[in-house]
Amino acid sequence: MTNSIKALFIVATFISTTVFASPNMSSHHKHEQRFEKMVAKLALTEAQSEKVRQIKEDAKSAAEEHRVALKALKQQQKELDVDAQDYLDSVSVLVDEESTHILELTKIKRLAFAKIKQSLTVEQRKKFAKLKRKFAHKKHKRRNKSEAYSKTEN
Repeated sequence: MTNSIKALFIVATFISTTVFASPNMSSHHKHEQRFEKMVAKLALTEAQSEKVRQIKEDAKSAAEEHRVALKALKQQQKELDVDAQDYLDSVSVLVDEESTHILELTKIKRLAFAKIKQSLTVEQRKKFAKLKRKFAHKKHKRRNKSEAYSKTEN
């Protein structure tokens, strides 16, 4: 289970478009900047870089229909009449559909990560593991700061 969580975290790091970027940048620009940073830190060859870029693009396009469906399902749930007699049944059906799409997104992310990892050399995988630990530590610190800030607002 722990390896699954780690793998999901790593893939989210690569696929996510909002981490480590200023709010004034477009999502594409932030994504591209992080990708170039990864290429430099891992010393990827041009062929590796292109392969990883293609894997990420394929994963992004495969995930798009599931993201759109999830957004639509959430909107449907907001529009349900809470006082309706079949409200709980309707929510249950929507949650089941959401679960299916979330599962598919998880599969897409994990397969993309496995393909990326497979394209790295042993030495690059070691560097990548170190970067992952460093990033996890920074993310943990940011989360704690955020939680502390939200507690002071209340």
